Amino acid sequence: MVTIHSTIGGRPDTAIARSLSERSLALAQQIGDHPSEARILWNDMLIEILAGDYQKALEFGERSFQIAREYGLEEQIAFTQQDAARAQVALEQFPEAKESLEGARAYWRSSGNQVMLADNLFSTAGVYYAQGEFTEGNTLVSEGLEISRNIGSDLLESVGLITTVHAHAEAGDLGLALAAVGEVLERLSASNDAGVFAAMVRATGSAVYGLYGLADMALEQANLATSVANVTYSAYFRVLMALAYVHLGRLEEAEEALQPMYHDSRFESKRNLEYAGLLTYLPDIVRGELVLAQEDYEQILRYDTGSDGQNGAGGRSVVLPDLLRARGEALLALGRTGEAWEALSEARDIAERHGSRRTLWGIYFEMSKVASAEKRFDESQKLRQRSKELIDYIADHCGKPEIREGFLNTPKVRQALAAE
Repeated sequence: MVTIHSTIGGRPDTAIARSLSERSLALAQQIGDHPSEARILWNDMLIEILAGDYQKALEFGERSFQIAREYGLEEQIAFTQQDAARAQVALEQFPEAKESLEGARAYWRSSGNQVMLADNLFSTAGVYYAQGEFTEGNTLVSEGLEISRNIGSDLLESVGLITTVHAHAEAGDLGLALAAVGEVLERLSASNDAGVFAAMVRATGSAVYGLYGLADMALEQANLATSVANVTYSAYFRVLMALAYVHLGRLEEAEEALQPMYHDSRFESKRNLEYAGLLTYLPDIVRGELVLAQEDYEQILRYDTGSDGQNGAGGRSVVLPDLLRARGEALLALGRTGEAWEALSEARDIAERHGSRRTLWGIYFEMSKVASAEKRFDESQKLRQRSKELIDYIADHCGKPEIREGFLNTPKVRQALAAE
């Protein structure tokens, strides 16, 4: 029988894995070994998750689940449910992912498996974060971190810490986000770990820098991540480089780096991605920023934001405020102020529900520009003031003086602070 070992530094060969698993499944079915059959089908699900075929992965997962349930294989049910959630989140099947993780979590609690329970809590937090439900996700991460520390697992604690970065970055707590990245890198350095997990941590740090306009720092971390990455994750890291290139005005390089994340040219038909914190949403964010920088406003307007994150999500996608803000900027540039106000107002409402200071300061600033264009000067002034208050909050929570200085000197922040 073939077993796929889930390791942070693994370099899977899905073609060989499929061949071996197919032979193992045939043998298990031939001799009537149902526990092995369920386990092999679970492995098949993992193979397809690694290959990026999430729908096929769920088909294997359902077969594994049905066999495990028929023969009372409770632990196998829990493993299958927990990993099925990875594919469900990639397909934006958020209610199903939560249900799968809740089922697995009940078993880990009852069986006393603290390692899998902590891992489950971090995974479940990711589902909430993917919907912008950061308060709920933070509660789950806190419990997972407590368990990790109680059982003395540095690795699990590192996973929990890096999970928190998404929430900190959205909340405008830049210092906390970067401190979490730094602490995990220190732990990995002490253990001489320079594998895929270390690359993902550096990539997460690059994402934080990039989303706050700190291009040079973002590019440095992206290059370090790329130097130790395998092909499974290289596309993520190219997106990080694309974001830095946009900030640096290197638009051709940005377009070249971003394109592999899309099936078709001109950034259509985005590939489904597993949840990977901030990295998950960067392709669409970077695309919006790139097309804005290229002043291709009509292309932005062709993007269907109405369908984003709506595949049973029960709430708007966490990336939607960025996309709607870009749409608002494009509409304002085209002189369509009424439509720009509508898009920006929707972006504001969603970002406020998410508590995303990262996006809100820019949304308020763009709204102030629309109000000014429509000669609503008092309202414009109030909106600029709200934008500046949010910028002040972020600046006061940068953690290090050089990060604060870098943030305050980014072009968009300078423009917002100078506006009268």
